[in-house]
Amino acid sequence: MSELIITNIITAISTLGASSIGAYFMYKSNSDKKEYKKLIRNLYKYLKEIKSFYELEQKYIEEIELLNKKPQVTIKKDIRAKLDLKPNMTTNDVNIVLKANRYLGINDD
Repeated sequence: MSELIITNIITAISTLGASSIGAYFMYKSNSDKKEYKKLIRNLYKYLKEIKSFYELEQKYIEEIELLNKKPQVTIKKDIRAKLDLKPNMTTNDVNIVLKANRYLGINDD
């Protein structure tokens, strides 16, 4: 009789331990998913900011063109040549990534 009780106690402890381990990994998995979604939302927000800076740059170049009578391409090259960090993305690159928001599960606000 006592062996049966000991066996049941060991089984109960093992079951609780296994379910605790499983619960821990489920919690970590959900926590990582939330962090990933937060990073994707921030990425999307920052890409929208980059796009707005490209649009602002284009407006300034158009105004400078009216004052200097130089082509827009020349103005853009001259200005970007003075930058320490040169942009690698174009407006089209940013638009392509922003259009992918429906695949990332991001709502456009």
